Amino acid sequence: MQISASIEEIRFKQPLAIAGRTLAGQSVLCVEARHGNHVAHAEAAGVFYRGETGARMLAEVQGVRDQLPSDLPGAWRRIQQMPAGGARNALDWVMWQLAAAERGEPAYRLAFLQRVRPRLTMVTLGVDDAPSMARAALSYPAAKRSS
Repeated sequence: MQISASIEEIRFKQPLAIAGRTLAGQSVLCVEARHGNHVAHAEAAGVFYRGETGARMLAEVQGVRDQLPSDLPGAWRRIQQMPAGGARNALDWVMWQLAAAERGEPAYRLAFLQRVRPRLTMVTLGVDDAPSMARAALSYPAAKRSS
């Protein structure tokens, strides 16, 4: 099994102001795994308040990749021993993809799901003056108010 990882710096269209800081962009971990004839890709942004930077997640992947057994089940078991976070999440997702590709079926079937259903997601609006925040909220016409 071959695993490579890199960091991609993503610049936001406009800075995102949140409590206590303004973010101009984010480091994203990009992982590629190859096993046999199959290739899988995954990304993870990490969580800044847990100290997950692109460099830290990259170091975690690089630290574990040489310890991974060459077989998928063994590698997957080792990945599950990593601390929860973006690096483990990205590696876990490439394992799902590789295992599914090896079986010739979609990953959701490996998870014993009958079908894939859309999931709700969230959008974070940055702190700004009220009219700007209202305009930003209105730019998502399909959004629903949370209760």
